[in-house]
Amino acid sequence: MEQISKYSTIILCVDAVENNVSKGRYYYSDLADEYKFHSMDHFLLENDSLMNGAAPRNPSTPRKSNDILLNGKIATFKLRILYRHNNDWQGSIMWLETRHEVNFRSTLELLSIIHQALIPAQKQRMSPSSLKIAK
Repeated sequence: MEQISKYSTIILCVDAVENNVSKGRYYYSDLADEYKFHSMDHFLLENDSLMNGAAPRNPSTPRKSNDILLNGKIATFKLRILYRHNNDWQGSIMWLETRHEVNFRSTLELLSIIHQALIPAQKQRMSPSSLKIAK
């Protein structure tokens, strides 16, 4: 297991989903800056670089912490990366609107959980009990 960076707790705000591509903002637990993503793979690659020791890139919008809007237009998630094994993530994700938390064992499983929440969330909020880990 690899040591986790101080940027291992992330608030993920999804503001739009177009053609199954999520767009939005994310924030690190100890930084007030806003970072934008234009797809989930962009989000994952940026954060994996940070966990590999790269310095955070320039934020899209430097803000004071009290100015930050920590709610996504479609969904908001609190992502905790607990471990990295073979460059894969393990941890938990909480859908903040429903307070439902799910553990994940891989980055692919994480993407599946987010996808299950986002697709129905575009039309209406879904029940937290309908989120299941892919087996």
